[in-house]
Amino acid sequence: MRKKRLILLGIIFSSAIIILFTSIKIYQEEQTVVQSMAVSFDENYKVEELLETLYKELEKNYGDLVLSFSPDERILTVKVKNQEFIAKNQIQIKKQINEIAKKMDMKDIKVELKTGL
Repeated sequence: MRKKRLILLGIIFSSAIIILFTSIKIYQEEQTVVQSMAVSFDENYKVEELLETLYKELEKNYGDLVLSFSPDERILTVKVKNQEFIAKNQIQIKKQINEIAKKMDMKDIKVELKTGL
């Protein structure tokens, strides 16, 4: 009888340890997801702020344009009037974008200028 109690106690204790470790693992995974969401939220906020700032500055200097950002490739696309406009202003626009992005701590952004307004 005593042997059965020890075996039963061992099974209960082992089960409790397995449940405890499983709970810890689940908690750690939840924390990873929460941290990832926070980073993603911060990044999205930075991108929105960057686009708003860039739009105000570029529109003031160059007129009509459209901005878009691809977060996966980190490409900022600027759509403008025509190819002539790109040839004339490309260097200044890219320089201005890179300066503003650097001030806002947005690194590794590639800039593309396209026609199609």
